Amino acid sequence: MFPIRTWQRKIKLYLFYTNYKLFQYSVKYSHIFYRVVCQERFNIMFHKVYQVSLESLLTDHLRVEQHLEQLYHMSQRRDE
Repeated sequence: MFPIRTWQRKIKLYLFYTNYKLFQYSVKYSHIFYRVVCQERFNIMFHKVYQVSLESLLTDHLRVEQHLEQLYHMSQRRDE
């Protein structure tokens, strides 16, 4: 296993700039970012929408991107 700092540096590469509307609240965030919690889960703006191990975050990041994209489109439809 790599040192935690190495994992965190790699995870910082995954940064998404969007306008995401969270739940039914009218709070908009200018960016969504991965936040590692307990070394094996991450939160998006403190709301857990997807759980994934660090290894799969790095090896299967496309699946994670697709999930975020889906959330973004769902939020856009709600805004219309």
